[in-house]
Amino acid sequence: MWPSLMSVLAFVIPAIMFFEIKAIGRLFGSDMLCLGLFPILLFTKGGLLKNSFARAFIWLGLLYFLGQFTTDLVLETPYYDYSRGWAKIVVTVISFCTLFMIIGLNRGRILIFALGIVTGEILQFYFNPGVYATGHPWKFGVGVAIVWLLIIFAVLLKNKKVIIIEARYFLPFLAGALNLYFGFRSLAGICFLTLAYLSLQRLLQVRPGKDARLPTKKIVLMAIGLFAAAIMIVEFYEFSAREGWLGQVQKQKYEAQAHGVYGLFLGGRSEILVASRAIWESPLLGHGSWAKDWKYAEMLIALKRQLGYDPGSIHELGLIPTHSHLFGAWVEAGLLGAIFWGWVLSLPVRASIRLFSADDPHTPLLVFIALLLTWDILFSPFGATRRLLIPFYAICMIDVVTRYPVRPRKT
Repeated sequence: MWPSLMSVLAFVIPAIMFFEIKAIGRLFGSDMLCLGLFPILLFTKGGLLKNSFARAFIWLGLLYFLGQFTTDLVLETPYYDYSRGWAKIVVTVISFCTLFMIIGLNRGRILIFALGIVTGEILQFYFNPGVYATGHPWKFGVGVAIVWLLIIFAVLLKNKKVIIIEARYFLPFLAGALNLYFGFRSLAGICFLTLAYLSLQRLLQVRPGKDARLPTKKIVLMAIGLFAAAIMIVEFYEFSAREGWLGQVQKQKYEAQAHGVYGLFLGGRSEILVASRAIWESPLLGHGSWAKDWKYAEMLIALKRQLGYDPGSIHELGLIPTHSHLFGAWVEAGLLGAIFWGWVLSLPVRASIRLFSADDPHTPLLVFIALLLTWDILFSPFGATRRLLIPFYAICMIDVVTRYPVRPRKT
């Protein structure tokens, strides 16, 4: 039986994200295909966008664009900067619409898209590697593809045992251990937290039912359990790095980031020190697309030195340091950018709560994606292939909250 056209597109779109041209900024093959398919699909499958969560994403995305447009107009941002800033938002919203019309709420196509990500990551490493790929082939190369593949197998091998442990527990653990060994700390933490979520789900013995409302007591226990798991993961990493178990490179990296006043918490994402000040000084309007201000760039160096961290170096363009989807949008587009990403951040939270009481065979993959989306919004810069990946993550979360609506309790 031949796959449908929509299934083929669900694989091809992420698989060609390695292809790149220079147009305004960096335009990837997946961007171009989404832009080209959008008007065609809108005519044939536009009805799918009537989903209430999809409409919220689109309208809030348009408000985000309006905020960026207004900020750049008021501040007279240079063309080269505002053109990239506007294009980033427009491509993200159109990619979301295109992917939603292709994937819909179809779990099979979600898995196919995930396999397309595996293919795209591998092709990117071999045909269009980033500047760090040679020195860090796991983190900026094949590692991400391998982790996605392991998580996909954790779904496909449901109830199968690997050695003596169920695949849905063993494979996330293996993915986390590999990332920890090769120095990809954030992805290691996401994999271990996926394992912690699955373990808590079994430990608390949540009984699936038609009512997706999870008892408040179990929501609190889940939150406490995940927080405790996160603390344990960080403590284990710090001990392992400090003792040299992860090699000298990781030991030196840990020492450079953890010996400040606030330890590893701010050492790894110190940009928050300056991004919060930039937001405080212009919370409504923002600072414009690709916001530049040498004052903030120099402030970060001074604060890191003052707090005992390795000061690093200033970006050659004097960009305001953010390293976060949420903070980056708030700094660039003002409050409307923050509202958009704040709403998107609510999706993995709601989806994680509803999945906890659902006997969903795709839970390992969906929880992994929920944690990826949460991490990226809070701690990763937005742009490049994330213009495709973030809409896909959001669609997966919308699938969960639509599939498991919260019904009012019977009295």
